[in-house]
Amino acid sequence: MKQPNWIDPRALLLLHGESLAEHGGSKGLRDENAFHSALARPQHVFRYKPDAGMAQLAGAYGFGLIRDHPFNDGNKRVGFLAILLFLDLNGFELNVDQIDAIQTIMNVAGGELSETELTNWIRTHLRRAKDEPNQHISRPDTAGRTPPINPRSQRRRVGFPPGLPSHP
Repeated sequence: MKQPNWIDPRALLLLHGESLAEHGGSKGLRDENAFHSALARPQHVFRYKPDAGMAQLAGAYGFGLIRDHPFNDGNKRVGFLAILLFLDLNGFELNVDQIDAIQTIMNVAGGELSETELTNWIRTHLRRAKDEPNQHISRPDTAGRTPPINPRSQRRRVGFPPGLPSHP
């Protein structure tokens, strides 16, 4: 596999701030080292496991951010956003409904799903995007409809499915 497009920490901090503004929660990093460690996790996987695919790298982002709790609030949301953003940057998307996404992320946060199980879940729902990578990032429809996660036909900001608690 060629070198993936990695998430810029500044972009994730901006997405976290936007998510807090939209859904509420306490601002700020709780542990800057945990933040940088979580962002480095998929790069380490890529370097030391040459057979790692996009699902495993996305899972490393999500698991690290959700379980390491680098932020004061919104760790589950930012972990899921990181999964979506990383996949989008590399020409992939998740084909999953919001309820499944919420349950999965809550299970990761609760310690009921391992990183391997999260990776397998991502792999099951992973598909190549129809458009070029990094064209846009989407968010759930705020009018009450529930479109698929990251539909490329709609040009919107990133957000987390409604219903996920904002506290770690």
